[in-house]
Amino acid sequence: MDVHDRIGALAAWIVTRPARRWFFDRADVREVDFPSEDGLLLRGWFADVPGARGTVVLGHGYRDDRRQLAAMIPALAVLGLRALLIDFRAHGRSAGSRITIGVEEARDVRASLAWARKLSGPASYLGFSMGAAAYLLCREEAHCAVIDSPYDTLEHAIEVRGRFVRASASLVDAFRRAKRARTEVTIEQIHPIAAVPTLARPTLFVFARGDRWIGPEVRGRYQAALSPSCEYTEVDGPHDGHFDAGWIVRVARFLEAHAT
Repeated sequence: MDVHDRIGALAAWIVTRPARRWFFDRADVREVDFPSEDGLLLRGWFADVPGARGTVVLGHGYRDDRRQLAAMIPALAVLGLRALLIDFRAHGRSAGSRITIGVEEARDVRASLAWARKLSGPASYLGFSMGAAAYLLCREEAHCAVIDSPYDTLEHAIEVRGRFVRASASLVDAFRRAKRARTEVTIEQIHPIAAVPTLARPTLFVFARGDRWIGPEVRGRYQAALSPSCEYTEVDGPHDGHFDAGWIVRVARFLEAHAT
């Protein structure tokens, strides 16, 4: 099939899929595990495709797990792409005792891409929220990438969430100190957006207009930072509620063009 046939097949699948079921068949995946860069054991699902043309690593958001992006498995299969869905450290069934909101999870991104590169065809990446920030922080590019709703700086992300829960400035500062002590991370130095101007591989940035965490000012900063290899789009919906049929088609079109 050529590109138009594959996109047409994907659109037909979206339109005709059963209304009672918007997920995937567990029989289509197998459990996998492999070590992250520091030896911590990561677990996930691997969905193979006969005659696959490449592999896409899918990285979920904060306090979620591999299931968050599993609706992409059938869409990727239509495009002839395998899917590797990981549980980041301290999420799902992976090992780990602390979450660092993208900092140490960057090790997991690099390890997952290394695992995917052992297979035939290119290794690409699709990450959401923390999974998107972890990709930018890992400073290693996939063949192509879809980066959905990353925070710009960890400090700003914490401030925004503090405002929404009406936490006092002193409480937010106390959280920063506790976070630094627990994770050995200096929050003020974590800037995923700093990687954007240096991106050399095709990269699609996706943001939701109704995202209360990633507001217009952050989206504007990302637009201003884009390198020539980047694309930018906005979709309707909230932070983690915009993975609809239109989103799947937009992401699939980009991967069809660049992931093989």
